[in-house]
Amino acid sequence: MVKRYQAGFMAGATAVDPFVTPETLYLTPSRDFSGFNDPKKGASAAQGLIGRGVDVIFDVTGDSGSVVRRAATKAGIGVIGADVDAARRVPKFEARAVFVSAVKCVDVAVFDFLSRFAAGKVKGGKVVYGMKNGGVCVTGNCPELDELTKKVAAGEIKVPAPAVSPSHPRAGAFSWCDTT
Repeated sequence: MVKRYQAGFMAGATAVDPFVTPETLYLTPSRDFSGFNDPKKGASAAQGLIGRGVDVIFDVTGDSGSVVRRAATKAGIGVIGADVDAARRVPKFEARAVFVSAVKCVDVAVFDFLSRFAAGKVKGGKVVYGMKNGGVCVTGNCPELDELTKKVAAGEIKVPAPAVSPSHPRAGAFSWCDTT
């Protein structure tokens, strides 16, 4: 999932500003998932990014993200949250740093499965949830974002598939944009 978020962020960042330089920083090496629950690594990475002059941090670090949002608030830069509405998981003074969040709408998948189960229509196989079927949504207060989200859901904007090797997943990622 981290790679999908990364691909979407990078495509969106360059679509908004073709001169932006999106990059990625991982908290841990491949197959080490401790980065999702290591606030010390999150704080160190956030401070390093802020020191480099980044404009936005896309925080895909799980429970390490609280320190990222705190550091961004203090530095006056923006954060994009992942998985849940990050603005609702922080004190109000930190919520102002959260522009938007890419949210996994797990309730949609659960409701869909239970509806199919109740109707006797559950079949084996993979079901993918995304913007088109309500499995991923974006929260935030940005009219332009609402328009772009609708275009992605309608297939008018294609988000590139991530370049992922199943044998090399990554954990605890930050993506950021540095326009300097």
